Amino acid sequence: MLNISCEKDIIQLKEKLHPDLIYITTHEFDLLFEMLGSEQEVSPFRLDDNGYGIVWLEPEEENSALRSLGLASPFYYVEYVEIYTLNVGQYYRIMIMYDNDCCRIIFSRLGTQNADLEAWLKEQTRKGMNMVR
Repeated sequence: MLNISCEKDIIQLKEKLHPDLIYITTHEFDLLFEMLGSEQEVSPFRLDDNGYGIVWLEPEEENSALRSLGLASPFYYVEYVEIYTLNVGQYYRIMIMYDNDCCRIIFSRLGTQNADLEAWLKEQTRKGMNMVR
């Protein structure tokens, strides 16, 4: 699992993620910064200081890590699931809302997690819980 809370985290991921994925991560971070921290005087800005975060799941992520995020049945905290189609593949973008002040945006490449989670994510996109980009 790759957790992103600040700009330094994004810089460190440049060796692990394709440039298209870095672009998406930076875009998400910038949107959250505008929403949460653009008027903060504290530097550097950190998503986790505000109850937010961006997570990239690695292939076959451990069940304990998935449970800690809320990506295990009964999926109480999943707000929506959408699919991003990029030059480098298709990715789920999952919004987890733990409460009104705490959320995670989670990305996972289609077909890389355990069968139960993949089936559930696929079903959510079929049910219209998604916004395909």
